[in-house]
Amino acid sequence: KIDRHKIVFDNQSTILVFNQPLLDIDENTTVQEIKAPNRSNRLATHKVIVRRAGEPTDLALIQNFDEILHTENRLNNTPQDLYIIKQILSIALHENCSSHATAIYDRSFFAQTTAERHGEWDLGLGKAIWRGFYSCLVFSKGAHQLLMNLDINHGVFMKKQPFLEFLCEVMLHSPCGKNRYGGRQRDVQKVHGDDVLEFLDIRNPTYQI
Repeated sequence: KIDRHKIVFDNQSTILVFNQPLLDIDENTTVQEIKAPNRSNRLATHKVIVRRAGEPTDLALIQNFDEILHTENRLNNTPQDLYIIKQILSIALHENCSSHATAIYDRSFFAQTTAERHGEWDLGLGKAIWRGFYSCLVFSKGAHQLLMNLDINHGVFMKKQPFLEFLCEVMLHSPCGKNRYGGRQRDVQKVHGDDVLEFLDIRNPTYQI
């Protein structure tokens, strides 16, 4: 049995294991067919093939970063070996998000609401839902040789509703609205012009990080 802490999947086509080979998996594994929803949410037949596609990678090679990149090095390793390590570390870094996040047609990922933590709103609220943080590892020749590039992406889910009703919901759920109402008022029925200007002003200090 594979230790669940030693196996990761990139949600596309690559499975990696750490110091523990997959049992009964080699270059000649047969094709299996399974039925599952496709991106149109219709039941379809998918062909699944799990085969060994690469040789073991020594993660300790990253310690030889400078020597490998130096054009006159006498090591048998190449910069391509470093990029393979970077891919492995990136997949391992994203494993927690892909394992615990909610997916909408395999495209949008966000954490579900729990009693202790905040998560997504109702998908019909018309607000933008953060898909999450998209990160990748990059190499640098400076003092910090392994860096993380971090991007943020989001999607929008719309519902048919009057604009003023939507504006009230935005005001209630926004950081500024939470500070204003402090959880004492669960619904906002009226919109005052001064409040709208304050809540939607990008210079509002409430929105500063």
